Amino acid sequence: MLPTLLLASTLTAPPADYAVLVSKQTDADPAWHKVVQKLADKHNGAVITYEGDIASARTKLSEHMPLHTAIVARPEELGRGVVAGIHRTMRKLDDDPYTDTLWGIVTGLTADDALALVSDDKPLVIKNAISTTGINGGLFDQMFTVSDGDPGAWVFKNGPNTTNGGTKDDTERNSDRAALFAQHFTEINRTSSSPAPTASRTGLRCPGATECSWRRTATSPSSRR
Repeated sequence: MLPTLLLASTLTAPPADYAVLVSKQTDADPAWHKVVQKLADKHNGAVITYEGDIASARTKLSEHMPLHTAIVARPEELGRGVVAGIHRTMRKLDDDPYTDTLWGIVTGLTADDALALVSDDKPLVIKNAISTTGINGGLFDQMFTVSDGDPGAWVFKNGPNTTNGGTKDDTERNSDRAALFAQHFTEINRTSSSPAPTASRTGLRCPGATECSWRRTATSPSSRR
């Protein structure tokens, strides 16, 4: 019995299945730390902090090799280059070229927005959407999208009914779509907003146009969860 006990005492704890990755600067903010702690408590996860580039966390991530990784970040920390860097980092946790952890980014205009998102224990089911790029309308109960491949074209879906506007025989094809976009943006209880590549971190913009522009501010309604 003694050898068995000695063997058991030398075993290390299994790696966490969940990790919360956050910059030291963000984690030092009390409001954002609540988001980090909520995720860690909710999923019994390990908290990994980094400084500077997210690639600096690769060694710690390799030690844990989590199945899932939540990256908590303020909006100003994010961007196309950052997301590309995350992709590269998550493929370098071991020697093969494949992604080694299932990861996602948790953010919000404010820390309270992010905390509200992670505090909901129910599954996040996206039923309604507004978009400035082409999306599969069959996935949603209600949807309004402005095409980024056919300037001026738009689609509105409400339950089983779908309306296509801005078609080639539409005499108002080149008219200002801002009012229509604003109407649906206000009326749709959206759980998803999908921007075109021309969008910024905090705003939507119709492709190739100055119309339909919208920028998120502190006074804008919070995104629905």
